[in-house]
Amino acid sequence: MRIHTLGPKQTDSYAATIYYIEQYLVNQTVEIQLHTSFEKLITQISKYQNEYIVMPTAFKSSKLGIDWGDFHYRNVNRLKLVTSFIFEISPLILLENRRCNSGVAYTHAALADLMSQVVEPTEIKCTGSKYLAYQKYLENGQYVLTNTKNIYLRKDEIVLKRFKPQMVWVVYQIVKEQL
Repeated sequence: MRIHTLGPKQTDSYAATIYYIEQYLVNQTVEIQLHTSFEKLITQISKYQNEYIVMPTAFKSSKLGIDWGDFHYRNVNRLKLVTSFIFEISPLILLENRRCNSGVAYTHAALADLMSQVVEPTEIKCTGSKYLAYQKYLENGQYVLTNTKNIYLRKDEIVLKRFKPQMVWVVYQIVKEQL
């Protein structure tokens, strides 16, 4: 059995997939295929028939202009919803780099609205994962909304807000498209 999800191993998607395997697939041999973005996985979905996807219901793509609901219904004839489960994601943290005044904020597309409720950056740049958002922030960001496990708090950074969300995750089997 092969399960596709978002990588790298630092992502909540990877942690949720491990949780799913440990809870529901104890005696099965499972391979996890990590993807650099859900967008890449989605655009190649037809290549993975009879394999599985684990993804959060908070999925949102600024590149494809879709969220989880759009994805679910667009693929209703080629995905079989196997199950769903609750798995708490790593706590979130909103940081400001006081040494940078670029006005640029980084986060995952699913978190852009949450971020804009707390700060008003000049520009919010969305990345494929919260882990990648933090990596980009280190280059030239003034703000980042990411996981606490991704960060190393530096002396010129301040914590603006913390969040501890739960998440609903879905498991799909990719099937041959039905007409």
